[in-house]
Parts: sequence; structure tokens; C-alpha cells
Amino acid sequence: MVNEKGVSKREQVSGFAELWPTFQRINCRYDDAKQRYQAYNIEQVLGILQKEGHGVTYDKDIYLYFLERSNEGLKKELTKAKSFAFHLYNRLHQTLMSAKTEELQRLLSEVEVLEVQGKRRLAEIQEQRIRLRKQLRAGELTNVEYQRQWSPLNHEKKYLRNDAQRYAEATLHTLFPNDNITLYEVRKFIANNHEQDNSKTDDKL
Repeated sequence: MVNEKGVSKREQVSGFAELWPTFQRINCRYDDAKQRYQAYNIEQVLGILQKEGHGVTYDKDIYLYFLERSNEGLKKELTKAKSFAFHLYNRLHQTLMSAKTEELQRLLSEVEVLEVQGKRRLAEIQEQRIRLRKQLRAGELTNVEYQRQWSPLNHEKKYLRNDAQRYAEATLHTLFPNDNITLYEVRKFIANNHEQDNSKTDDKL
């Protein structure tokens, strides 16, 4: 047989199936040529050989078998590519965040303040809602008056639920305009940094 480098050697194998991935890789080398020139599929090649008098037959089951094997190989390669891309993506984000650690620490502090303020205000709105509903049931407010007072509070409530997240996303977009770094990634990155700093301190002690 001839290996991928074109070197001839004798090789004993249990079946052709295990050689199929290698044949596929070799075949992929000629993708550019196949786009430029006329290419034949296996059915067409066997048809030409039959016309030339060669004793070959086309077995659809065999064709489907090797097609499925090829598909399995492509799926494996795709999984590897996705895993490697995620690895590079993660390393890129780690490098970018390392360059702006102070800004990210400040962002987290600001986000925490917004979250505390938001929770406090949401609690106040809930108390106001309870008071308004009591007044409505007691007949002190009409339904129109209740809706007029509750609608702006309800709108504020919906806004407050995502206020800190929106602020974080806007800030991160300013810091990293070409990369979609999330608040979750930032929190994980800062937490890991703190663990490493604490570990170094313990080692010194």
C-alpha cells in the first residue's frame, strides 16, 4: 500500500473499513482540484469501468456503508474542531481580561451596588403594591386610579430586574468592543484570581 506521504510499504489489515478515514483525508487534499475540474462519484466511476469491460458492479449498500463511515469521521472532526475553537476562545478571553483586571474589579463593585439598590427598591415597590391593593379592595381607589398608580411602578419593577445586567453588558462592550465577554465570565475570572492570590499568600506564610 501507499501511505499518506506517498511511500510504498507492505501492510496487513483486518479489513478495508479501518483504512477508510485515511482515504478520506487523502481525498480531501483534492477538494480544490475537484472544484476546478470535472469530478466523478463512485457510481459514475463504476459505470465507466463497466463500459470499458471491467468486471465490476455497483452495490448501493456498500456505497451507503462507506458514506456513513465518512459521515462519522466528519462528525468526529467537527467535534474536535469545536472543542479546539472553544479552547482558543476561552484563552483569548482570559488574556483580554488579564489586561484589564482593575477595570473588571471596579465593574463588579458597581454591579454589586446596583444589585443591592435594585433589591431594596423592588422591596419598596412590593410594599406599595400591597398598600394599593388594600386601598382598591377597601373602595378607597377605583380600578382606573389603581392602574394609574401601579402602571409606572410596574414598569420600574420590570426595568430594575435587569438594570445591573444591562449596565454590565454596556460596560463590557465598551471595554471589549470586538469580543462578547459576559458578566459570568468576568465573575469567574475575578474569583479565580482571588483564589490564586490567597494561595500565594498562604505559601508565603
